[in-house]
Amino acid sequence: MNNEFPVKTLRALTDKLIDSGSLSDAELAKLETLLANDAAREWFISSVHDSALIEAFFDGKTGSPEKPVVATKSNIVWYRRLATFSTGFAAAVVLGLGIFGAKIFSPAPPPIQTAARVTGLVGVIWDKSVSASLTDNGLAPDYLALRAGLAEVTYGNGVRVTVQGPCHFSITGQNTGKLDYGKLVAYVPPVATGFSVDYAHGKITDIGTEFAMDVAHDGNAEVGVFEGEIKVQRTSDKEVLSLFANQALAMPVSGEAQSVPLNREKFIRRIPTRDFRWEAMPGKTLQFSADVSHLIWKSAEYIAIFKSFQGPGSVRISQVRLLRDGQEIARDAHTGLTRAAAGVSSDNVFRLNVSQDNFSNGQWTLEATLDAPSLETPGLAHPYIGILQLEEGFILHATAKDFIGSWFYPYGGYRYERRFLPDGTAQLLRDGVTAPMGFSNARWKIKDNELLTYSDNFDFVERHALRDPDTLIFLNAPYENAKREAVSEK
Repeated sequence: MNNEFPVKTLRALTDKLIDSGSLSDAELAKLETLLANDAAREWFISSVHDSALIEAFFDGKTGSPEKPVVATKSNIVWYRRLATFSTGFAAAVVLGLGIFGAKIFSPAPPPIQTAARVTGLVGVIWDKSVSASLTDNGLAPDYLALRAGLAEVTYGNGVRVTVQGPCHFSITGQNTGKLDYGKLVAYVPPVATGFSVDYAHGKITDIGTEFAMDVAHDGNAEVGVFEGEIKVQRTSDKEVLSLFANQALAMPVSGEAQSVPLNREKFIRRIPTRDFRWEAMPGKTLQFSADVSHLIWKSAEYIAIFKSFQGPGSVRISQVRLLRDGQEIARDAHTGLTRAAAGVSSDNVFRLNVSQDNFSNGQWTLEATLDAPSLETPGLAHPYIGILQLEEGFILHATAKDFIGSWFYPYGGYRYERRFLPDGTAQLLRDGVTAPMGFSNARWKIKDNELLTYSDNFDFVERHALRDPDTLIFLNAPYENAKREAVSEK
């Protein structure tokens, strides 16, 4: 948990909100960004708990004579969003921000109780036959129902659970879960020792590090330990069994548990990487190929982004295609260029549509032809180096408010921060210090669900898209994805 946050800034915003009931667009965006920090959120909730603002909130009023709540375009109820981060009474009464539009404040609904957040999704198809699922609860679920794909949830104490569809998994408490059926792998840090997962015929309790479960529809189960130790308690047995690293048990509904070899191949321990390194020598053609089977879980439009991180010239990309078991399934025939300079790449995003008729499990491979230009200085053999980034589409209906806030990413040994402000301006910071680099008058706008950053100081436009609400993708710049975090101030 990150406990560092700018107390003075948060106190000033909180006091103004309590005293006047109104903040400017910029102040609202700042407050929302700050409250992504756990410690800052707890401080804020504690501060407003006894205020007249909350009292009016629960009376169903729009304010009091002393402290009226102002309903303006700068103030919208967003307690639903904050309630997904916190539990208990206070979470439901925190006032929320919305940048575009206005609503009169009204009594808050019951808070959403949650112990974990979704921190990764790959190829997920939701099981809509059940009423409770992630789709009902944003990124803070209490129940995950997958027909296919992978979902990763991270508890507040650091427990990380990766579930593989088809799977039904419940988050039942701050350090507990329940697996109806399907596969999961749980990583448990030392501070969370005792994390447990129930299933229909027993309970698994972690003593240290990492274990896996596979529960069939008929109730038969298999459990294994990658590292550490677990305790196994079946409802049909009084005895508690201990299982250690590299051991596994097959546990039928009836009958004795049997030792079996740990099948490491059947479990996916982490959300897989979407990045694949490529290296092309000057003046040569590279026939690039990458096994992307772990990312192809369903019919969808897949997005291949080629980025160059090293090399003086532009690498030409063509013949991008997706194959299953050697058979071409999708192709993007256009030609693109990628260069290790921000904004210089063009047409470097390729779209590969896998229809329902063409999807099935198998070995999926992405292929492309990369032509690297010769170097101006003969005899040098420095390679061009970059990555292929394979995404499963983007958020198709991203709007301005989805991008507003602070985004962090590493580059060249520094920690950079991009700030997209409600007034349409953009800022760039490096290790917390303003880094103009042409951004002194940078602006941004939305076009075709992408965010475009531009300035009179540079002759290119940076393009960004969202993978999910907390992941910003640089489409034509050689940077890693940025993550939404709390603003870092001294």
